Amino acid sequence: MLPTPQLIRFEEHLAACPPCRTYLVQMRQTVAAMGHLTEDRVAPDARETLLGAFRSWNTRRPEE
Repeated sequence: MLPTPQLIRFEEHLAACPPCRTYLVQMRQTVAAMGHLTEDRVAPDARETLLGAFRSWNTRRPEE
């Protein structure tokens, strides 16, 4: 939830920026899908793979 001035600025940006609208749709779909996923439903090998990917995410250079 954003304060009104920031919300207006955000919505104005979305109106003029197709890539950000696409990104927002993708994030909403991810949240909707993951909202039903609990830790105990993730296979241990998948959990380790995901954790490894997230751990190395900040160490990668943008061009990788």
